[in-house]
Amino acid sequence: MLEFLIVALPLLGIGLGSVEFAHWQFTRQAVDHALMEAAREGAVTNGDPVTMRRRFDAALLPLFGGGTSRDTLAEATARMAARSARIETETGVPAMRLEVLSPGKSSFADFADAALSAQFGRRAINNDYLAEGHARDVQRGWSGGQGPSSGQDRFDANQLRLRLTYLHAPLLPGLRTLMQGLSTDTPGSGDDTYTAQARARAGMLVITREFSTMMQSHPVEWGVETYRAAWGAAQVGDTAVTDGVVGALGNVPGGCRTGICSPGDMVSGPPAGSPWTPPTSPGVVQAGDPACGITVCCAPA
Repeated sequence: MLEFLIVALPLLGIGLGSVEFAHWQFTRQAVDHALMEAAREGAVTNGDPVTMRRRFDAALLPLFGGGTSRDTLAEATARMAARSARIETETGVPAMRLEVLSPGKSSFADFADAALSAQFGRRAINNDYLAEGHARDVQRGWSGGQGPSSGQDRFDANQLRLRLTYLHAPLLPGLRTLMQGLSTDTPGSGDDTYTAQARARAGMLVITREFSTMMQSHPVEWGVETYRAAWGAAQVGDTAVTDGVVGALGNVPGGCRTGICSPGDMVSGPPAGSPWTPPTSPGVVQAGDPACGITVCCAPA
């Protein structure tokens, strides 16, 4: 009996630990995939928090059983909602938190397009002709095309970077007690952090994943309250700048205004009197194209 106890207890601990690790790893992989799907959805929907959350939930359903019919999918959705509600009750914080690392407020301060911002009713960054827009940023005197507020160039400002913190309840009851004991946070104190409170109050394991992708639509500045309404807890990176100020490309040398060359305007082109290529020739873009004078030859007006 003594020999059995000496051998069995460590083996039992290793076995239970392996089950817990496999459960944590599977959850981590599922969350990673769901965040990737949410970012891809945001890339084509102007970073809309609601559509990203909808896609995230759909991609995470296999973690709760998934399904192939309306009824089984509804059951999995109910289990996911119940899990989130239970964790929020136990910890006092939402079951997950989304952080938008980029673009931030200063990104929109530097690169917001006036026409697009008027169209969306929010500050928006033009996703078209990034190379040409970057060239104009350099010409306007920005070193490396980096905006004075954000320190980003136009390519960085058009990259959606997300970080998700997901609270994971361990399977082993003793592990939750251990996590509570290891936490140095005091629930209810003024300096509680999101993750520390979750560990101290309920012994949660914390999964943090990041994902970034280039935008395939115009990035729009959604308020942090919009993110919180969709995700429960959210933060938008960057230091605050004056709200409501719409940035624009403005005038740059050569007469190219607000990212569009009006007929006859050239940022750089052949000297006066030089022969020009007929408009029907391959590779020639008519005046008025945003690439005019930057990367392609423009036909004279």
